[in-house]
Amino acid sequence: MSHRAPGGLITGVNVNNYNGRVTGIVTVQMVQQATGASFTQGMALVKEDGQWRVCQ
Repeated sequence: MSHRAPGGLITGVNVNNYNGRVTGIVTVQMVQQATGASFTQGMALVKEDGQWRVCQ
């Protein structure tokens, strides 16, 4: 199953809980508008205070 997101298509989600720290990885497939090139990017996330944010 996949879901459309702004700027891309979510193709995978993985959530982990290690000693109460909740993290996840979202895999997004995107297409560059200028060239039509397609690429896949994994984005690491962490859940803090009930909200997901991108890890930097």
